Amino acid sequence: MNYRRVLAVLAIAWAVFIFIIVFTDTWQPWPRLIVDFKGGVSEEEKTAALNQIFIVKKRQWATGLAVIPPAILYIFLFAAVRVVRRVPEPGTHN
Repeated sequence: MNYRRVLAVLAIAWAVFIFIIVFTDTWQPWPRLIVDFKGGVSEEEKTAALNQIFIVKKRQWATGLAVIPPAILYIFLFAAVRVVRRVPEPGTHN
Protein backbone atom coordinates (compact mmCIF):
# COMPACT_ATOMS: atom_id res chain seq x y z
CA MET A 1 0.00 0.00 0.00
CA ASN A 2 1.35 3.39 -0.96
CA TYR A 3 1.17 5.62 2.12
CA ARG A 4 1.92 8.79 0.20
CA ARG A 5 -1.10 8.18 -1.98
CA VAL A 6 -3.28 7.62 1.10
CA LEU A 7 -1.92 10.81 2.68
CA ALA A 8 -2.62 12.75 -0.53
CA VAL A 9 -6.24 11.58 -0.57
CA LEU A 10 -6.68 12.43 3.11
CA ALA A 11 -5.05 15.86 2.60
CA ILE A 12 -7.41 16.65 -0.27
CA ALA A 13 -10.40 15.52 1.79
CA TRP A 14 -9.18 17.68 4.69
CA ALA A 15 -8.77 20.73 2.43
CA VAL A 16 -12.26 20.31 0.96
CA PHE A 17 -13.71 19.93 4.47
CA ILE A 18 -11.96 23.10 5.69
CA PHE A 19 -13.03 25.16 2.68
CA ILE A 20 -16.64 24.04 3.09
CA ILE A 21 -16.65 24.84 6.80
CA VAL A 22 -14.97 28.24 6.48
CA PHE A 23 -16.69 29.50 3.33
CA THR A 24 -20.20 28.53 4.49
CA ASP A 25 -19.64 30.58 7.67
CA THR A 26 -20.20 27.51 9.83
CA TRP A 27 -17.06 28.36 11.80
CA GLN A 28 -15.39 31.74 12.15
CA PRO A 29 -12.10 31.44 14.04
CA TRP A 30 -10.88 34.95 13.25
CA PRO A 31 -11.47 37.72 15.78
CA ARG A 32 -14.16 40.32 15.28
CA LEU A 33 -12.93 43.32 13.38
CA ILE A 34 -12.98 46.72 14.99
CA VAL A 35 -12.18 49.32 12.37
CA ASP A 36 -12.10 53.04 13.05
CA PHE A 37 -12.98 54.98 9.93
CA LYS A 38 -11.89 58.59 9.84
CA GLY A 39 -14.66 61.07 8.93
CA GLY A 40 -16.21 61.52 5.53
CA VAL A 41 -16.74 57.83 4.79
CA SER A 42 -20.21 56.79 3.68
CA GLU A 43 -21.96 53.73 5.07
CA GLU A 44 -21.63 51.97 1.70
CA GLU A 45 -17.87 52.52 1.65
CA LYS A 46 -17.58 51.21 5.22
CA THR A 47 -19.57 48.09 4.31
CA ALA A 48 -17.50 47.49 1.18
CA ALA A 49 -14.23 47.88 3.08
CA LEU A 50 -15.33 45.56 5.89
CA ASN A 51 -16.53 42.96 3.39
CA GLN A 52 -13.16 43.08 1.62
CA ILE A 53 -11.29 42.64 4.92
CA PHE A 54 -13.63 39.79 5.87
CA ILE A 55 -13.04 37.99 2.57
CA VAL A 56 -9.25 38.30 2.94
CA LYS A 57 -9.40 36.92 6.51
CA LYS A 58 -11.55 34.01 5.34
CA ARG A 59 -9.09 33.12 2.60
CA GLN A 60 -6.11 33.36 4.95
CA TRP A 61 -7.68 31.10 7.56
CA ALA A 62 -8.97 28.58 5.03
CA THR A 63 -5.62 28.34 3.27
CA GLY A 64 -3.67 28.04 6.49
CA LEU A 65 -5.95 25.39 7.97
CA ALA A 66 -6.11 23.44 4.72
CA VAL A 67 -2.36 23.40 4.02
CA ILE A 68 -0.42 23.53 7.30
CA PRO A 69 -1.75 20.40 9.13
CA PRO A 70 -1.29 18.04 6.14
CA ALA A 71 2.18 19.51 5.51
CA ILE A 72 3.21 18.92 9.11
CA LEU A 73 1.84 15.37 8.96
CA TYR A 74 3.72 14.72 5.70
CA ILE A 75 7.00 15.99 7.13
CA PHE A 76 6.54 13.92 10.28
CA LEU A 77 5.58 10.69 8.51
CA PHE A 78 7.99 10.75 5.58
CA ALA A 79 10.97 12.76 6.81
CA ALA A 80 11.24 12.69 10.59
CA VAL A 81 10.23 9.06 11.04
CA ARG A 82 12.62 7.93 8.31
CA VAL A 83 15.51 9.74 9.98
CA VAL A 84 14.67 8.33 13.38
CA ARG A 85 14.25 4.77 12.12
CA ARG A 86 17.05 5.06 9.55
CA VAL A 87 15.08 3.07 7.03
CA PRO A 88 16.96 2.71 3.73
CA GLU A 89 15.22 3.53 0.49
CA PRO A 90 13.72 0.54 -1.34
CA GLY A 91 16.16 -0.99 -3.79
CA THR A 92 19.30 0.06 -1.91
CA HIS A 93 21.54 -2.45 -0.20
CA ASN A 94 23.68 -1.82 2.85
